[in-house]
Amino acid sequence: MNEIKVAGKQKFMGLDIPVVLGGFGEGKKCISDKTIAEIHGMREPDVRRRITDNIKRFKENVDVIDLAQRACDISTLDNEGVHVTHTLEILLSLGYTKSAITQAEHIYILSERGYAKLIKIMDTDLAWNVHDKLMDEYFVLREEKHNGPTMEDVEQLIFNPDFGIKLLTALKEKREENEKLHTEVVKQEARIAEMRPKEVFADAVASSHTSILIGDLAKLLKQNGINTGQKRLFARLRDEGFLIKSGSSKNIPTQKAMDMGLFEIKEGSYVDANGCNVTTKTTKVTGKGQQYFINRYLRNEGGQNEERIS
Repeated sequence: MNEIKVAGKQKFMGLDIPVVLGGFGEGKKCISDKTIAEIHGMREPDVRRRITDNIKRFKENVDVIDLAQRACDISTLDNEGVHVTHTLEILLSLGYTKSAITQAEHIYILSERGYAKLIKIMDTDLAWNVHDKLMDEYFVLREEKHNGPTMEDVEQLIFNPDFGIKLLTALKEKREENEKLHTEVVKQEARIAEMRPKEVFADAVASSHTSILIGDLAKLLKQNGINTGQKRLFARLRDEGFLIKSGSSKNIPTQKAMDMGLFEIKEGSYVDANGCNVTTKTTKVTGKGQQYFINRYLRNEGGQNEERIS
């Protein structure tokens, strides 16, 4: 059993009830049968009888602890001849009188789960109403964000050095997490700032009516920080499905790329040495295509992988 201690008082339904910690786990709140009797308007013996009559429903050290069985551990005698133990001191701080302690066969404290079981046994509208308020105002965990240490935290730091170590460790981890997040934000902002002029450039070429050669597109990409050249760009466009890979139509735009308006084909002709007319086809990148590929490969440089077009 974890050490039980009283960490001050709390206002509840107009009463000052003791805040009891431990017993069922470090820092966990629990409640005495005396407090239960007070907030439900019952007699202490009646509360104990409900628990004792249904004790099989309660798991020892999980739902309930009988402090009367522990109060008899001999330590010292006070001036009135009553054995004083740590458990007895706790009971006195909970508001029990020495005579009530010595006469009681059972004195129970309940965990949150144990209290919920008791309410099911009582099963009255009043009991459930009090139960809901107690869950919301007493058993509820404190919010993580608060302006400073609570009295409960101070008590824990004084009486439990391990708690202080855990608290400082948690604060250190939280600070490191915040610093890491801040670093990521700064990097992202720098990335955005770097990308913004390039996006402005891409928007500008979109309105251009001038088509350019793929070699010229490679130069534009290079100027904007994308490491490529004419041969590499041709290979990339073929691999990604924008240009035909082989045959007599090698490096001619695919039908999908043409449908997207990314390229145009300029046809020309000339007479060769044998006097024959030769027709030529030259692939050019439209203004829309220039914007598309600049944005596509800028995103790729930023860590976003681009898929092959189908």
